[in-house]
This record gives sequence, structure tokens and C-alpha cells, in this order.
Amino acid sequence: ADLVCLRRRFKFGIWCGLFNSWRAVADILSLPRSVTLFSCISNSSSMNGAYKLDISGNYAYIGGYTSDALTIINISDVTNPRQVSSFTNVSSLDQARGVIVSGSYAYVVSDSLGSLTVINVSDVSNPVQVGFVNGFGTVIDLYVSGSYAYTATTAASTGVFRIINVSDARNPAQISTFTNITSIDAALGVYVSGSYAYVISSNN
Repeated sequence: ADLVCLRRRFKFGIWCGLFNSWRAVADILSLPRSVTLFSCISNSSSMNGAYKLDISGNYAYIGGYTSDALTIINISDVTNPRQVSSFTNVSSLDQARGVIVSGSYAYVVSDSLGSLTVINVSDVSNPVQVGFVNGFGTVIDLYVSGSYAYTATTAASTGVFRIINVSDARNPAQISTFTNITSIDAALGVYVSGSYAYVISSNN
């Protein structure tokens, strides 16, 4: 996948997203007076199978599903995005999916491992894994708020929502679960706002 930066003419600001093909970009650009292509960066090694990204400050953080990697892109100059580093670890980032950055840490969930990996990105040129916890089943998305990470299993007939304490980045630990196959089976997305978590399901 490519990281593509676009500019909406009817809004201020820059929008960056992942596209698996230039056809997807062309579809967006076909909308009259809507967006302007600023730039694109690709890397078949570190960004292969790029699935999700998060942006914090001047950097985009991308999880590579096939490359088993977290890649960091400098987007301070949207006309010239530059890869500054990539962290690969098949033992913890195999089939990396969801990525969230909070403070000095990037949190990445693995599809095949059912895990959460915590990576210190305070030095974007040298990301370092500091924490790991697994046993969650198939997961592709997460949300981090304060001292907690929230995720839900994607596999069918499971319907498990999980809360993980990440206050100690070196020792993330699951503290509670909620199971409801009827309402959150095969969860694809999680978002937390205030006292509520919102989970979307593909099977219900």
C-alpha cells in the first residue's frame, strides 16, 4: 500500500491515507474540485500490506500486515514525505493491523498473534519495543485513552471486548473483558469517548 497525502480544496488541512492501488486514488481525484494530490510514498519492504495508520505531530505511523512492521513517516513536508525508520518483529508484530500513538508510545495489535505490542517512539529514528501481551484472539483495531487500551476480537463467534492496563508500558496487562456474541461478534472497530466504548460488528 502507498501513503498518499491529499488536500481538500473545500476544507483547510491535509488528509493522509493508505491506498492499495492508484485506482483508489483516482476514484477520489475524480470528484470535481474536491482534492489535490500532494504526494505519495511507498515501500514494498516495510509497508507491504499496510492496513491502518495513525498520525501524531509531524509523523505518520503505519502497521504493515505482510511486512510485520511499524513504519514511521515524516510528513512535516507533505510534498515530500520521508520514511525515517521501521521496526520489524515477526514474534510480536506478525500481521500487524491497528496502530494508535499516545504520548511516547505506539500501540500495535497483531492479527495472527492476538497481541498488543508497545513501542517507544520518543526517538522516531529508533523505535524500540518495550512491552508485549497476547492471548486476545484475532484483533485488528484498538483505541488508547489514558492508561488503558481497548480492543475487541475479530474472529466470528467470539464477541469479546477487552480492557488492557498500559500504565506500565513494559508490562501491559488485561484487566477485564466483556463478552456478547449477539452484539459485538466479529468486531472491526473500537472507539472510546468519555465513559463509553463504541464497537462495530461485521456479523450483526
